[in-house]
Amino acid sequence: MRGKYKWSFPRLDGGFSEGLNDAGVETFKNDVYESLAKETIQNSIDARLDKTKPVTIKFEQNKLDVHSFPNYQQYRTILEECLESWRDNPKTRTFFEKALHSIDKETINILKISDFNTTGLTGSKDLKNKNSNWVGLVKSIGNSNKTMGDGGAFGIGKNAPFACSLIRTVFYNTVDKEGIRAFQGIAKLVSRTSNNQEFRGTGFYGDVSKDNAPIYDQEINKLDFYQHSFFSREKTGTDVFIYDFLVEKKWVSKIIQSALRNFFVAIFNNSLIVEVENTIICKENLLQVIKEQSNYEESLPYLYYLAMTEGKKFPKEGYEYASDYDGLELYLLEGKDYPKQVAMFRKIGMRIFDKKHFQGATNFIGLFYTTGDDVNQKLSEMEPAAHDKWEYQRSRDYEGREDFNSRKYLTGIYDWMKKCVQSLVEISSTEILDFEGASQYLPLERESDELNLKNKRKDTFPKEPNNDISIQNDGLVTVNLNDFSEKSTNEKSGDKKSRKKKAETGINGTGNGNRKHKPDKQDGELSSLDTHSNVIDAKINRIISIDKKNYKLSIQSNVQEKGIIEINISDETNRILKYDILTARDSYGRSLKVKENKIGPVKFKKGKSMYIKIEFKEEILAAFKGIIRREKK
Repeated sequence: MRGKYKWSFPRLDGGFSEGLNDAGVETFKNDVYESLAKETIQNSIDARLDKTKPVTIKFEQNKLDVHSFPNYQQYRTILEECLESWRDNPKTRTFFEKALHSIDKETINILKISDFNTTGLTGSKDLKNKNSNWVGLVKSIGNSNKTMGDGGAFGIGKNAPFACSLIRTVFYNTVDKEGIRAFQGIAKLVSRTSNNQEFRGTGFYGDVSKDNAPIYDQEINKLDFYQHSFFSREKTGTDVFIYDFLVEKKWVSKIIQSALRNFFVAIFNNSLIVEVENTIICKENLLQVIKEQSNYEESLPYLYYLAMTEGKKFPKEGYEYASDYDGLELYLLEGKDYPKQVAMFRKIGMRIFDKKHFQGATNFIGLFYTTGDDVNQKLSEMEPAAHDKWEYQRSRDYEGREDFNSRKYLTGIYDWMKKCVQSLVEISSTEILDFEGASQYLPLERESDELNLKNKRKDTFPKEPNNDISIQNDGLVTVNLNDFSEKSTNEKSGDKKSRKKKAETGINGTGNGNRKHKPDKQDGELSSLDTHSNVIDAKINRIISIDKKNYKLSIQSNVQEKGIIEINISDETNRILKYDILTARDSYGRSLKVKENKIGPVKFKKGKSMYIKIEFKEEILAAFKGIIRREKK
């Protein structure tokens, strides 16, 4: 077997000398784990077999006896020859000294990447077919068999695994949809001299008697190094083995984060399942995995999740896109600390880039997603090899696009997005009250599709005096809060004398103090509001009206503590009313404990914002007063 299956490097025959700085490999050296996850997952999604089921891709680290390396002694000699040929080059000399040190150890790290519900690498027995999957991945440079619209169509991404190998060596094992098995290794080293002959830097492990063809079917089982539990594959799909895998402390976390960030939509839509060691990421546990990552509340995948589950979905009435596009979706969610950017995803569920620089917009997070085949195709033609931007000039390289105005096409998408984002600005300018020290003077902010300012109804602010605070609505007049008040500014909340005098004179300071007010049922229960006792340093920045029973609270905390949220209503006569809350849920949809007009205990994190959705038992349309108190021990 050793004579037939071994390493073979083509002769240089007077061609260019090949060094370590292979452009394809160096492209992915900046962040090897990010690139590895993005490129390998992309390849697997492109090869999806059953469109009704998700693609599964697994990342699993293994250790094998180093002498089980295919034709170990021959490969070690090749490394020695590379070192000797480039001894005068410090960078290359260091690389091969480390490579030799690695394969002189007892074991070698191998990352096995396996996909399922894919076609496998078809065409392994037709090596003259430049459009086959096998030739595109294993036997070509700068070539891809993929059509535009797939994730990768430049043939560059296949170099990402080599950037993660300390010896630049990768093996491929596949069972294609025709049942053909094929196995082959590739080493991307440097040109070298051996027995006074020059050889190229890229070589293959395979059948040297058949022009470096792969090893097929049952012959694979007869290989000296073959271990059934490691190399065996029964189902269609492909295994990628990265030998001498670069193992860093957080490599698992980095691949998980790359999968979440770059393929969030594919996982969310149940088109993809990713397994990294013992972590499984799928539609059902997507949010759970996101939360397990460090600083998840500030992470983009978490914001993507909120945008798609809680944000406004476009197109909608008044915000339709042009008929030039066959399928666009945009999700936008406002938030005080959100980064004013939109993640741009194409149909396969892969993120291309984050669009930023929305001038004058309120803070928000957004997610854009193409659902139509035509728009997906056209946008893919505008991508460079890294698939990290859209450049309209690139469309001209494709047949049939000579008269296509790609600049206008791309600008049309951006203009539609800006219009949708502007709708948030319009809502913000008329409905949002959000400033320091104003949490007890909260108006309602309505979630409404109606964006015509002339037809908007202005909500009433509570008639509480505050000479130091004013509200500036864009394009409107400045309104002082005390302009809405009929009370004396000398009376302070929590002042016992003021409360006693009020009790003696009546609810509004007039009439018989002995007269008791019994509000109608729809008015809620009359209450008093103590704004000082046991209050913690957390405040409600906004209350958003979804409808007359359902509201959303935006809360900012300056402490790490548990607290009880107390919600009261202030009517036009400045009475404090207590309405019973039916349900309360956090931003993850988890139920919170509710008793009368109180929610909690709720765990607050210092410096963090949170959203809580509440539903009252009765319809309400009045001004809110929110107090957050410490949980009673």
